[in-house]
Amino acid sequence: MKLYTKTGDKGKTSLIGGRVSKDDLRVETYGTIDELNSFIGKAVTELERPLFDDIIADLETIQHELFDCGGDLANVMKERKYKL
Repeated sequence: MKLYTKTGDKGKTSLIGGRVSKDDLRVETYGTIDELNSFIGKAVTELERPLFDDIIADLETIQHELFDCGGDLANVMKERKYKL
């Protein structure tokens, strides 16, 4: 089944809370984070258990942090409620 809206994307992509330009730094950044996460996942599958259990645990913790970071980057904040 093919779906065509015939409206085009106008160079924008959807994020949580809105649309941003496809060249937005956040889009590039979470793409890079996703790539890193996939490399870490591949490393985890290649490491021999139980010999590398401690390293595997550390890598899995890093993966969880990267998922959280990617989610934060994909959230468009209309109004910042706090000061950095």
